Amino acid sequence: MIKNQTARLILLPLLASLLLMAGCSETVNIQLEPKVGAYLVTDSKTKINLDETDPAHLELNNWLEENKTGWHNTRGRFPGGVYLKSGVNGIQVTGVEIIIYSTTGLEPDAKFVKFLGKTELPLVRAIGQ
Repeated sequence: MIKNQTARLILLPLLASLLLMAGCSETVNIQLEPKVGAYLVTDSKTKINLDETDPAHLELNNWLEENKTGWHNTRGRFPGGVYLKSGVNGIQVTGVEIIIYSTTGLEPDAKFVKFLGKTELPLVRAIGQ
């Protein structure tokens, strides 16, 4: 009986802290550089140059301006989509999420993720197609 009570005393604060962390979101303030390189994740050798007058560049830059809140910390790699390099940031747009990477190290490091609706960023998703 004492083991069960001790386990509950340890488990309850742990679960509460996990729920709090899961509910917390971050504010991310990123604007695209005037010129960015875009790559399909499946073809990282072919660079597609976008400048600030390109419709996909405008769409993503406006989306980032309007969606500064609601980001979540993340790690790892995400499959598929389009990857854009802008300054020290990498931005990957997949079918269901957008991921912000730090590119200051040897490899891109995922920092933040935000879920996308299926109809969001159609011009960015269409890059290279």
